[in-house]
Amino acid sequence: MKKSDIKILKDLYSEFLIEILKSNIFNKPIFRLLAFRRVYIIDPKIALDRYSNDKSHGGIIKEIIDHNSIDQIIRGEIVNLEIVKKIFDRLSKCGVPSFMKSNFEEDKMRFPSITLNLIARFICRLIERSDFTINFNQKVFESTFQELVEFLDRDELSYHLFISLNGPLGNVESLPISDFEIKKADYEITKLFAIYYTDVERPEFELMRSDYYIDLKRKVNKNNWFSMIQEENKIKDTIFKTLIFSNIGNVELGKSLRISNDWPLIKTEKININPIIKKYDHKNSFKYFFDINLVNILSEKYKEIKQINFEALDEKTLTSINRLTNTKSSIDFENRVIELVLSIEYLINTSPYEVTLQLCLKIIKLYNTFDKYNEDELFKLLKDFFALRGNIVHGNKIVKADEKDIRLVSSVEEIFQVVLLKFVFLNQTYSYKQINAALDKSLYTNKTIEEILNKNCA
Repeated sequence: MKKSDIKILKDLYSEFLIEILKSNIFNKPIFRLLAFRRVYIIDPKIALDRYSNDKSHGGIIKEIIDHNSIDQIIRGEIVNLEIVKKIFDRLSKCGVPSFMKSNFEEDKMRFPSITLNLIARFICRLIERSDFTINFNQKVFESTFQELVEFLDRDELSYHLFISLNGPLGNVESLPISDFEIKKADYEITKLFAIYYTDVERPEFELMRSDYYIDLKRKVNKNNWFSMIQEENKIKDTIFKTLIFSNIGNVELGKSLRISNDWPLIKTEKININPIIKKYDHKNSFKYFFDINLVNILSEKYKEIKQINFEALDEKTLTSINRLTNTKSSIDFENRVIELVLSIEYLINTSPYEVTLQLCLKIIKLYNTFDKYNEDELFKLLKDFFALRGNIVHGNKIVKADEKDIRLVSSVEEIFQVVLLKFVFLNQTYSYKQINAALDKSLYTNKTIEEILNKNCA
């Protein structure tokens, strides 16, 4: 865009803002009814920790303007202003490729459109950048207008997808992975999630400063930005599976926020209302822990999992993954054991005799990694785990989750994560039936599963 056009546009937007403030739009009943909302944010003086024994919330009630709900209202109020028509004419003359060419009357009814995305949302962005108020200042106006100019000049849009994590804690501030970064929440991000996801009737905080969240940075082409944004779910699923297969303990994806300076098309908004309750606290026995050593593990697992076509997996393999996912979200000890057992038994077929023995031996064959445990240690661990499972399922005795049993379940969870991921990779080439047939044969030979499959399926 030419410097002369930028200067003219800036003057027009400045005049537009003055007229908006004079028009008293923000005091109209419909605006106050739909735009104003009371939220519950964390007191910046109190460093709340989800794993602390302190149950006090330390929250502050704050009234904000919900800028995402009012862009259509603002457009309806401003389209009769002469200055809006002048801005429309100037933008049309400069050329805005992302918006369909139309006259002013047609544009007023379209989405996306110049009047909605480039003019009404300019006001919405000012509100957002003014701490969700109408207390605008020159600095905010200048930076918001600069965002608009950069948006018009670029062919590519960029944004952040913030995803809160339920469960993990740790001693590192960030874990940079190739396409994303896991960060410990600071006050500003906890405040942002509180503004979008809490109200005075629902004061639970999505993020506290001890919590972690995922920062996924993305770039999308301006011409097909909407379809590219739809790829988010697949990326989120890949990241989540990376977390599942990289460490033991409780982990779930929480709520998400999409944040962008390219607000004419990608505005700040919440993505989902996740029904998961924030159930993790100091009583949780199965903690997912982030430390510096996990960075390389996560990076390698992410590369591996990105290559997997999960849609091609057998239904039982997928069910086993889903049951492991359930394991990761179970805080009740008995439920966790049952979900883990179901994940194992969906994956590995057995004959109706010596079932525990078959499961133990087949898991050892698939695991085939003896840097942490030797075969005898593995067998004892697995046998003790299935004995624990029998006590729970058959009610042989009351099971109390002592430290020994917690370590046992955690160890088997770690072992089975390796086994399941190996099975998933095999299932890319061989069928579920072929893999289980090879497991049956493996009980009577020293050959590895891969050797048996290569020979039988060549």
